[in-house]
Amino acid sequence: LIKTTKEIYTLPLPVHRLDKETGGLVVFAKTKSVSAILSEAFKNRLIEKTYRAVVFGDISIESLENVENLSDEGAFKIISPVGGKEATTHCRIVSKHSYRSPKRQRGDPNGDTIGKSQIITKVELKPKTGRTHQLRKHMKLIGFPILGDKRYGGTEVFECGDRRLHLYAVRLRFDHPTNGSPIEVAVTEPQYFP
Repeated sequence: LIKTTKEIYTLPLPVHRLDKETGGLVVFAKTKSVSAILSEAFKNRLIEKTYRAVVFGDISIESLENVENLSDEGAFKIISPVGGKEATTHCRIVSKHSYRSPKRQRGDPNGDTIGKSQIITKVELKPKTGRTHQLRKHMKLIGFPILGDKRYGGTEVFECGDRRLHLYAVRLRFDHPTNGSPIEVAVTEPQYFP
């Protein structure tokens, strides 16, 4: 009886994971069989994942290296290996924002002038492969690290004064594991995003 009950009533099982500091949507399965089906769908790249991120700098597609322009305006594709394996990320510029750094200017004789104005860019990222830290590595590769990225960003990723990683899983699209109907789940990015 206990074995049968355990098979029927399992705790929700996470089907995939996010990096430790990344927030957003995660899929859980109610049963082991559904978990196996969804895990296989992730492995075979049948689940479309969308993230929002805020990066340091003013992205200009024309000046980027290691990217391929896509047909949508403000969209490009990054193709570069991650961990020795093929990795592709689609990226679209969502908006650009100006902020004044809370850091004091060097050489300010009065010591009370707040730092210079900076540009940050909000982007939508769609990994076509699922490598560890793929989005963070790709954004660093093209010279636009994600704000708050302690591992792949430089000191500039903390200049806006917010130390949180600005990377958030906002949308998942996949087919229902048993009846095949399309499912789309979406959330908005956190309020601390510009």
